[in-house]
Amino acid sequence: MKSQSTKQARGPSGFRWTARVLIVMAMACSAFVLMSANVALAEPAAITVAPVTDAAAATTPSERSVWADVFTGVAHRADAGSVEAARLALQMHRYGPVVYGISFEATARQLQRWQRELESSDELRVQAG
Repeated sequence: MKSQSTKQARGPSGFRWTARVLIVMAMACSAFVLMSANVALAEPAAITVAPVTDAAAATTPSERSVWADVFTGVAHRADAGSVEAARLALQMHRYGPVVYGISFEATARQLQRWQRELESSDELRVQAG
């Protein structure tokens, strides 16, 4: 009986010790984070901002070129058989001038293929539902 009471006494004290260690570790980590933040704010050299040159501003892509690149990627995915990409490519092609301010080019064959992909996916959904 004496050994059992000793084991029971060790269990809770072991948990208390572990909890204390974890609290001390958490306090040390918090102090480190706060000190690091204070150092970064106190030293202007720690926060640097890259200057924008005229050449960098001139090479920044326009919004239209970004949308054209997006459409190209979506069209490639739609051509590879992605139904979601086909839906988006058709919408971008149809509403491009109004929404994006640009007309997206696609061949008649691409448009037909994307439309067929959508129709076949809708048929499969109706059959499954």
